Amino acid sequence: MAQQKIIVAKGQSTNRPPLFDGSNYPYWSTGMSIYIKAIDYEMWDVITDGPFMPSIVNVVTNELMPKPRSEWTEAETKKVQINFKAINTLHCALTPTEFNKVSSCTTAKQVWEKLRIIHEGTSQVKESKIALLTHSYEMFKMEHGEDITSMFDRFTNITNKLSQLGKLIPEHELVKRLLRSLPKSWKPKVTVIREAKDLNIITLNEICGSLLTHELELKEEEEEDQREAKEKKKSIALKASIIEEELEELSCDDDEELALFKCPLLKDETPKQNKKSKKAMVVAAWSDSDTSSSETDDKKSKERANICLMAQEDETEVELDLKETCSKAQLKKKQPWYLDSGCSRHMTGHEMLFAQLDKRKGGTVSFGDDSKGRIHGIGTVGKNSQTQISHVLLVKGLKHNLLSISQLCDKGFRVCFDSTKCEVIDMSTNKISL
Repeated sequence: MAQQKIIVAKGQSTNRPPLFDGSNYPYWSTGMSIYIKAIDYEMWDVITDGPFMPSIVNVVTNELMPKPRSEWTEAETKKVQINFKAINTLHCALTPTEFNKVSSCTTAKQVWEKLRIIHEGTSQVKESKIALLTHSYEMFKMEHGEDITSMFDRFTNITNKLSQLGKLIPEHELVKRLLRSLPKSWKPKVTVIREAKDLNIITLNEICGSLLTHELELKEEEEEDQREAKEKKKSIALKASIIEEELEELSCDDDEELALFKCPLLKDETPKQNKKSKKAMVVAAWSDSDTSSSETDDKKSKERANICLMAQEDETEVELDLKETCSKAQLKKKQPWYLDSGCSRHMTGHEMLFAQLDKRKGGTVSFGDDSKGRIHGIGTVGKNSQTQISHVLLVKGLKHNLLSISQLCDKGFRVCFDSTKCEVIDMSTNKISL
């Protein structure tokens, strides 16, 4: 197995000072001060206190005056040399643009102070920066979707800048401010820390470590919840597919119990396996089940006469009126009419089937899945008096054309089913009407 090459980024060299190009002065000044102290602490003393200059007392005025170079001792020469070492170190850390700003300075202290004033500002500018950073510190909050590491980096960036400007904040105050910046979702963890730890003793790094551990636990719980949700969705999808298959099987079984009436002219919907035994029936008009029982016998006889039985032995025997009615009833979708024992009224969802329609909204129809369809009208289906079905409801959302067995029975008919056929018998004449 080939070994993977691990690339590690290199840091700055300890032999070279951090380079300053005019940006991020607080970062550079901190790094530069540490670098100078590591080389020679006396150089840092020269930068902060000023250079050493050999001097003698004037016997006449009793005042100090510069000592002539020729009279310098070896120790004094070395002390003077420290100032120039510091100037050289600072110059090596500057780009040409920054070097031009301090090239006229003769001491390391002048170089350092001039850079500070240029990039940090005067005391007034410094106070303004401190005020802005203090406001950011006091209003600090964890942002939505932010992790602990990013939040802690922003927080320390503010506190470090305040420290570089001379405003030091005690660590126990930093700890309390950091805990106050957490959102409500972290309130249980904050409560545990306050009760279990002494906030005046615990360090900021310890708080950060505790929060990081809790964040990892929350991520693990979230991932576990997501896995469970996915498994639950898969389970629901599997159950849904099983239920759908069962419903398809049940619908197939139910279809065998329904009498299917198809137009004999629609060959595409006619089974091809047994052409001799195929029969198609068209149901004409029946009166509404709500019609009064006191209707005359002549009207009832007329309604019975409107039931047409078309036994198909030869397609050429079908009347042209029947062809036109079937073509219209199928709406180019070739949808049949079904005899339905659970349907209390004749009904359809296709408005184009109606020869006469009285549009009126009133009442609803309940379907088998407990959903409801609103009634939009009642009328007559069919083109002529011999092939019409009266008192048919127009129901929005209904996809099938249904003939009510109960409505047929209310009008003096008996509907009989067996394994091969369905018969509608006129009980008054004992003749097969359909």
